[in-house]
Amino acid sequence: MLSRSAVALALAAVVPSTAAALSASNSSAWQLPSVRPMVATDGFPTLASKLFPPTAAGAAAPDVLHSAAQLLFRTASQLEASEWAQTFLPIACYWVLSTLFYLVSLAGLTSVELHRISAQPGAQRPSNKVTVEAVIRRVLLQHSLQAAMSLVLVFLTRPDDMAARRMEAPWLVVVKLVSAALLMDTWQYWVHRWMHVNKWLYRHIHAVHHELTEPYAFGALYNHWLEGLLLDTVGGGVPALVLDMHPWTATLFFSIATIKTVDDHCGYALPWDPLQVLFPNNAAFHDIHHWGKGRMYNFSQPFFTFWDVWMGTHYEIAMAKKSKAAAAAAAAATAAVASDVYEKAAAAAVAAASVDNNDDEPDDDDDDDDDAKNSIPSLDDGHHDDTDFTEEDESVRDSPVARLAVPITKQH
Repeated sequence: MLSRSAVALALAAVVPSTAAALSASNSSAWQLPSVRPMVATDGFPTLASKLFPPTAAGAAAPDVLHSAAQLLFRTASQLEASEWAQTFLPIACYWVLSTLFYLVSLAGLTSVELHRISAQPGAQRPSNKVTVEAVIRRVLLQHSLQAAMSLVLVFLTRPDDMAARRMEAPWLVVVKLVSAALLMDTWQYWVHRWMHVNKWLYRHIHAVHHELTEPYAFGALYNHWLEGLLLDTVGGGVPALVLDMHPWTATLFFSIATIKTVDDHCGYALPWDPLQVLFPNNAAFHDIHHWGKGRMYNFSQPFFTFWDVWMGTHYEIAMAKKSKAAAAAAAAATAAVASDVYEKAAAAAVAAASVDNNDDEPDDDDDDDDDAKNSIPSLDDGHHDDTDFTEEDESVRDSPVARLAVPITKQH
């Protein structure tokens, strides 16, 4: 339990401006004007009515810090077990589970180390830029701020009849848990993405978390304190307020979200881990985000991945689309080259065919030779034999011309 001095300091940190304004007042009597309640639900107290109850006319101005401290002590003594659990059980879950993962890593069990993400082929990355001791110190700081904010939240929102309030029905608990997970995922996706897109925010705030290129369980909440406030404390507290959760329901939600966050940073893709089996947003999914070009993808945390899918920042889907587009571009380029080659080949074939046609056309000299050959009578026409000559042809046969013709005829 927190000491009285620590509680007083925490309250003084929450309302420093109010305390300063009241200390500077010279009025002998002071009464807070009516203010709009911070929580509109009936039965929920306002900050003003708790801290500054009206005083009678002429009464001395109260010592604000003293009165506030007394009120806080009185309220703390009346807190229900569920309200204490809402603040400290999620923190206990963080350290118990992260210590368990740390001891498992020290044991070096082969069955576990086979599933270490950074040891997988192609998953090597630069070493972490921060020591385990520095990580633990920063997480302790964040948990201190988280506990203080949670106590303030309890103080501001608890009804006067808190002891009579009962936890929701089981079905309503489930509805509120799922709704709170959706709200938390929405908040954390957009704030987380904003811290990457905005260079100043990344350089001065979010880069702290990315000093862990190889995540491990202790570093799940290793953040800049402002990021821890915006991303985690507000991201979990607002859904609990909006859904009007009973402290036990809020305890359950905060604890599940804490366990899920630690598991997402454990550094192991364990096939028997129920959280990694049930949720696609798991250690393997979030590990991609911690190094290399994956830092601009996989912003979703800690439960679902629908925002990454819808917004085109899901790493595996985006890489698959890029590979498909590259393959389509390569195929189009290949088709263009093939078409060009085909066109050139077709043009060459047409040119070659034109040359062959010119070679096949008959020349005029060849036609004249053929005509000349056809005009020469054949010596073999009639196939005459010597017995075909008559006595009338004896004179011709004995002539010089006949003597020249006979041998030619016999050659036939």
